[in-house]
Amino acid sequence: MSDLKQAFIKYLPHPGQSEVHLSKARFKVVKAGIRWGKTLLACYETLWELGKPGAKVWWVSPSWSETLVGWRMFLEEVPHVLMADINHTEKSVRMVNNSWVWFKSAEEYEHLRAEGLDFVVADEAARMKRDAWFECLRTRLADKQGKALIISTPKGMNWFYEVYMLGRIKDSGWESFSYPTWTSPFVKGEEIEQMRREMPELLFRQEVGAEFLTDLGSVFRFRRNEATQQIENVRGSFEPPKLDERYVAGADLGKRVSFTVIFVLDSKGHVVAFDRFKTVDWSLQYRRIVNLASQYNNAKLILDSAGVGEPAFDEIRRMYGNVYAFDITGKSRRPLIDNLAIMIENVEVTFPDIPDLMRELEVFGIERTRSGSESYSVPHGFNDDCVFALALAAWVLKRRGEPAVSVLNW
Repeated sequence: MSDLKQAFIKYLPHPGQSEVHLSKARFKVVKAGIRWGKTLLACYETLWELGKPGAKVWWVSPSWSETLVGWRMFLEEVPHVLMADINHTEKSVRMVNNSWVWFKSAEEYEHLRAEGLDFVVADEAARMKRDAWFECLRTRLADKQGKALIISTPKGMNWFYEVYMLGRIKDSGWESFSYPTWTSPFVKGEEIEQMRREMPELLFRQEVGAEFLTDLGSVFRFRRNEATQQIENVRGSFEPPKLDERYVAGADLGKRVSFTVIFVLDSKGHVVAFDRFKTVDWSLQYRRIVNLASQYNNAKLILDSAGVGEPAFDEIRRMYGNVYAFDITGKSRRPLIDNLAIMIENVEVTFPDIPDLMRELEVFGIERTRSGSESYSVPHGFNDDCVFALALAAWVLKRRGEPAVSVLNW
C-alpha cells in the first residue's frame, strides 16, 4: 500500500481571491492594485492545477527578480510534503503525483519554448512584452487546451488591457476581474488615505486604484456612485418606442474593417436602442439604419457624411426624410466629442451595459503630437465607431459651442 500523506493548508482567501478561484473560465485576467494578494492567489491557483497527475505548469514573470518572488512564496505556502523534488538551480518543483511547475523569466521570451502546457501564470503581465504572451505562452497551451491566470497591476494601455477586455465579453472563455488595493485586508484604510495624499493622482489611480491609464489624455470621465463605485452612466435597459416620446439617432458608417453603428436616444439622453454590424452589403446597411430609426417615431437621424458617408447620406435621404448630415472633420470633431464628454461627466447621457461602447469610451483620448498640437485618437487596433455614433445623437440633445451644421436645430 502506498504511503498516504496529509497536507494542511493555512490559506484563507479574502472575498476577491475567492471570486477568482471559483471562476470556471479557461483564461482568468486579474487587474489589481499593489499589495492586493495577486501572488498569493497565483500560488494556490497553481497548486490546484498541479493536482492533475503529470500536469506541466509554467510561472512566468517579467524579470528574474520578480520570478524569485513567486518562487519563494510558492515554497513558503505549499506544503513540502506534496513535493517530491525541488531543483533550486532550475527553479522547478516535481510534485508527488509527478506534475511539474517551472518558474521562468520573460526577459528573453524567445527562449520560452516547450512542449504543451496545462497551465500558465503570467505574473505582472502588464510589464511583459506582448509577444511573450501571444507568441510563446498562448501557443504552448493550444494542444492541451491549457488554462492561464494573467495577473498584474496596470501599466498603461497595452496587451494586458487587450486581454482584460476579452474577459468582458460573455461566453468567450475569458473572465476578467478588477480589484483596487482597498478591497483586500492586507493594507489598512489609513495607509490607503496616506498614499492618496502623498502620491501623484494618476500614479495613485494606477498603482492603488488599479485603473488603466494611457499616455493619451483621458477624454471621458465617468461619475461613480460613492457607495458602490458603479459608473452612474450605466443604467437601465433598452426600451421599445413610446408614442409620446421624441427620439434622436446617430449613425457612424463603417469603412472596410470598422463597424457601422447606430444609437437611438430618448429626450432624456438614455440609449433605448443600439445596433452594430459590418460585412453587410451597403444597401442592406442603409435599410437596417432606416428601419431602426423609423421604429422610434421616425427619429431625427444624424449621419456622418464624411468620406464614405457622403454617397450613403444621399442614398439614405432618398429612403428616409428625417435625416441630416454632419461632416466629421478635424474642425468639427473637437466640439462634437467635447459635447459628449461633458454630457457623460454630468450623467446627461446614460446607457445599458454595452461592452463595445465601454471599451471605446475607456481608450478614447487626446494624443499630443511632436509639434505640441492635440488630436483625438484611440490606440492601434481599437475602434471608435460607437463613440462617434453616440456623439452624433448626443449633439442634437445638448450641443455646446458653435454648431457644425445649422440643420441640427429642433
